[in-house]
Amino acid sequence: LEDEERSLAEQIQLPAESVVANLRGDLRALETAARRDAAEREQVTRRTGIVTERIEEETVETQRLNEAIQHTDSRTGSLQQDYDGAREAREAAQASLDDRAQDLDAARMAVATATARVETIDAALDGLVDETARTIAESADGVAGPVATALDAPTSIAPAVDAALGAWRDAYLVTDDDALAEAARRVKAEATGGVGFVVAHESTNTDAGEVARRFGVERLIDRLGPDADLAVAETFLGNVVLCEGWQTASAIVREHPTVVAVTPEGDVVTSDGMIVAHPDGAGPAALESARVSLEIAERELQRVSSLHGTAQRDFDVARTKERAALEALEATEAELAGYTEALGLVQRATTASHDEIARLQARLQALDEAGATRDGRLEVLRERVEDFEGEEAERQAALEALNERREAVATQRDAARRSVEAVAARKASIAERLRLCEHSLGIVEQ
Repeated sequence: LEDEERSLAEQIQLPAESVVANLRGDLRALETAARRDAAEREQVTRRTGIVTERIEEETVETQRLNEAIQHTDSRTGSLQQDYDGAREAREAAQASLDDRAQDLDAARMAVATATARVETIDAALDGLVDETARTIAESADGVAGPVATALDAPTSIAPAVDAALGAWRDAYLVTDDDALAEAARRVKAEATGGVGFVVAHESTNTDAGEVARRFGVERLIDRLGPDADLAVAETFLGNVVLCEGWQTASAIVREHPTVVAVTPEGDVVTSDGMIVAHPDGAGPAALESARVSLEIAERELQRVSSLHGTAQRDFDVARTKERAALEALEATEAELAGYTEALGLVQRATTASHDEIARLQARLQALDEAGATRDGRLEVLRERVEDFEGEEAERQAALEALNERREAVATQRDAARRSVEAVAARKASIAERLRLCEHSLGIVEQ
């Protein structure tokens, strides 16, 4: 409006020919602007089509990414369940492996303890027997083995069995009297000694059973192991009762002199007196019992070692499955994160495309409005040029019309200036309110 007012004021001051030239100049400028705006409108329209196609492609890509995210999220849930199951299986396998490891340590300790006991008893008995004589005796025909082996004495009563056997605890059991004589001749022929041979005979001793029932104790042979030779046991232990204390044993023997009483520690009470057991309780029966205990401990160690190996393999398999499940889960989660990030990028690109479309449409609207205004001015300018090229009266009317147009433009300019000033004042007020709100928000956050 200011430019048009200035142009009109200048035109009024000029002569008619100059006014016509000036009007034609303005006319050419407006026509040039019209051609420029037409070219820009074509470019904006073409750009709008390109951006619209891009938005359609981004919409298709957004839909594809959403479907991929839903599918991947579903797979993630399934893989999470698989991993949880694999982790629980691994934890159970680890708990089982820990239990088997404790059992293995206990079994090793039991073997070490049994080995130490065998070595201790063996060392205590070392030198008490002639090893050469024992070797000859073991190789003789009719020799079934040591008496202690035939009795299968448990560890808890091995000292009592050794004590009850007395001098026969190191003896070898032979099948009959002829075998005994042959074994003795072989030992004598080698000029060695220190070994005994016995033959098991049937025993009808019933005193020990009656005494045991009367005093509430047990016969010693009733405490022997399941593999004990009962004939041998009756021969050597048929009249022996087992008591928990030497005083009880003494009381029983005083009333029944034909009975022998022993204690688990190896104390022996007979009608002739009492033999107090040695604290180490070393004897053939104790040694045999210790060896049996060692064999049992070694078999248990083998069993526990096998179970531990199985538990270790189960744990390794469970750990491998857990690792594979975790890797699959992490890979799927990474894939899901990639899809989510890609979706965010596409959505931001789509938002930018919509913003660009809005700007292009606004520019088209501005071009349309400017074109409409320019067309109106072109029409007016063409009429004025025609008016000034006519007769004098018409020229005078054109000047008056030009002056009226200048006054109208000046009025519109003043109104536009007042509107601009009002908008500027409102903008300043809004900016001041925004500054106060930001200041208040900063105080609240502090």
